[in-house]
Amino acid sequence: MTSAVLDFEGFQLSPGRFIVKEMAVYAVNDDTFCGRWFFKSPHSFDRLDRKKQSTYSWITKFLHQIEWNDGELPYDTFRCVLTVIFETFSYIYVKGLEKKKFLEFLTGREILNLDDFECPKIKDLPNLDLLCPYMHGKSFHHCSVYKAKAFARYLENTKMLNILQRKDLPESEKVNQYLQILQKFVKIQQPQQEKKELLENQEPETIPEIKEDAITTRILQSAPVKYLNTAKNILDFLKANHSTLSWTPEGEIVYKGQRIPRTNIVSLVTDLLRNRKKSPPGFEEFHIALKEMDIPSAYIVNRKVFKDNAVKIFKGNTVKMPK
Repeated sequence: MTSAVLDFEGFQLSPGRFIVKEMAVYAVNDDTFCGRWFFKSPHSFDRLDRKKQSTYSWITKFLHQIEWNDGELPYDTFRCVLTVIFETFSYIYVKGLEKKKFLEFLTGREILNLDDFECPKIKDLPNLDLLCPYMHGKSFHHCSVYKAKAFARYLENTKMLNILQRKDLPESEKVNQYLQILQKFVKIQQPQQEKKELLENQEPETIPEIKEDAITTRILQSAPVKYLNTAKNILDFLKANHSTLSWTPEGEIVYKGQRIPRTNIVSLVTDLLRNRKKSPPGFEEFHIALKEMDIPSAYIVNRKVFKDNAVKIFKGNTVKMPK
């Protein structure tokens, strides 16, 4: 289970879209590997509009000090380098949701966000004995090499990563220990029922308080080991959209205030993470809810969901390729 931290500096075109200028990778628990690549821009500075020219000039002067026209490698080699990195390491960590989504779109691979592991900002981490040999000036806070190493050092000191890399533990024990630590990062907000007008003399349906820890644990225990973080992302996503979809203490899903009998949220979430021919009861309502909530396609591992519901679920939830 080899892991590495990836970081990059460059210019942001729009939310989730970047021109990467400098990229660095630092292996976790391995000081012998450190890769750094410096890319040319895909087109001339003159092709940018005036607003971007002004913004990028400010970023160059006051942040990473990389000029738009700086670079060593043609920009079309960027994806080739990414391919090699992802073939080398089983797990890649980045800092920040936008970088995570950007790289997941380009590679089609799941990437771990250091923010989910309570990783501090670079300025709040201990200083490293590392000189920046490049063009970043006196500040290391915008040096991808320095940041990749600093974040890797942080990971080396976390119990969670050490558990996954232990060779003396069977996979089942790794899962149990991993889940014990992961629990403090996963907080599922108590689902709330939408208020409905009741007919006269009609007793309101009472949904008992959810035992979120039990449901969360069952979902994470049912998930394949390599998709534990994907399961966590799904749970976080459902938490943020609990007004659309929730579940009872018994695990039956509640879609827009309506309980769906004979359903099980554990089976439905697990179905997203495994390639199965047969889907569990309630999958149609569950997939409709996912469509309404615009769940990121990176969270769906089950190819059947893509095949049967690609247009239905992910319509309007696409990302354009960076130009």
